[in-house]
Amino acid sequence: MTARRGGARGSLALRLIGLYTLGALLVFALLGTSLTMMLRSELEARDLAELDGKTIVVEHHLLDVRTEQDLVRSLSRFVDTSVGHDNLQLGLMAGGSWILRPGEGVRELVDGLSVESVPVGEGYETVRDSERTWWLRRVARKVDGPTGSDVQAIVAVDVSHAQRVRDRFGIAMALIGSTGVLLRAALAWWATRRA
Repeated sequence: MTARRGGARGSLALRLIGLYTLGALLVFALLGTSLTMMLRSELEARDLAELDGKTIVVEHHLLDVRTEQDLVRSLSRFVDTSVGHDNLQLGLMAGGSWILRPGEGVRELVDGLSVESVPVGEGYETVRDSERTWWLRRVARKVDGPTGSDVQAIVAVDVSHAQRVRDRFGIAMALIGSTGVLLRAALAWWATRRA
C-alpha cells in the first residue's frame, strides 16, 4: 500500500508542477505581450508626433510661398527644419523636379513611388529600403510661376530605431519569460519534493 501511496503522491506532485508551470507560462506570456504592446504604442506615438510636428512646420513655411521665387528664397527655412533631427528628411519638388533633395535613401524611395501616392494630411506611407523603414507624408501647395505647378514637400521620419528597440525588447521579454517559467517549474518541483 505504501508503493501505491507514493505513486499517487508522485502523480499529484507532477500535476501540481504542471499546473504551476502552466500558470507561470500564462502570466509571463500575458505580461510580456502587454509590455511589448505598450512599448510599441509609445514608440509609434513618439514617431507620429515628430512626423505631425514637422508636417505642421513645413505647412507653416509653405504658407509664405506664393511663387516659385518665394520658394527658392525660403529654402534655408526648410533646410533648418531638420536640424538636430537625424531621423528626419525633407524634400521639396516643383514641376516634377527636386528643388531640395532629401537624402539618397528617401529620394530613391520617393522616385520609385508616384509622389501623389504619398498621403497628404494625417496618414503616412510606410516604405522600406535595405536598411531603414521610413514614414512618409506629403504637403502640397499651388504656387504661381511659369510652370504653375504644385510644390510637393515630402516629410520623412526614419522609424527603424524604434522598430529595433521593440524587437530587442520582445527578445528580452521572451528570454526573461522562459527563464522565469523554468525557475518557477524548478521551484514547484523542489517544493513538492520537500513536502
